[in-house]
Amino acid sequence: MNVDPITLQVIQARLAGIVQEMQNSLFRTGFSTIIRESQDASCAILNCQGEVVAQHVVLPLHMGAFPACAEGILKSYSPSEIHEGDAFITNHPYLGGSPHAPDMAVLTPIFYRGEWVGFAADMAHKSDIGGPVPGSWASICRPSSISLASYRTAISRRSSERTAARRNWWSVICAAR
Repeated sequence: MNVDPITLQVIQARLAGIVQEMQNSLFRTGFSTIIRESQDASCAILNCQGEVVAQHVVLPLHMGAFPACAEGILKSYSPSEIHEGDAFITNHPYLGGSPHAPDMAVLTPIFYRGEWVGFAADMAHKSDIGGPVPGSWASICRPSSISLASYRTAISRRSSERTAARRNWWSVICAAR
């Protein structure tokens, strides 16, 4: 498909504006102080292959991780298994591409006229998801931590409004607090 440069720039600016609004909403509504005050979070729009289409750069580390998170999801779920109402959450550095366990990524499929066209994605630091010391900084605060198990919580799951399983795994996550 050929798009003239003016139309391309208009579309790019619109997508960038949408992502910036996603980011602002995340910062305004975040319960976590590290998200609300420190703004340790990033947002992006990805295509169906997991490539970044639009982004609002707050932390460059997060921007490089979005394609890896999408790749982890796409390895586990075929396009026919991705539906409206799904939300994929991951903080697993090996299965989901998160830079480290306290960075939780949520990728939600975007549908246009019933067709899956990409993901709306955010990645935010959760300051304490379990670990050998408060703050989940196992690798810094405890140099003897040499495995992912030191972080205690690594998730790579799908939530769906269509399934009862959604309640089950949310209850597991909430019980771990």
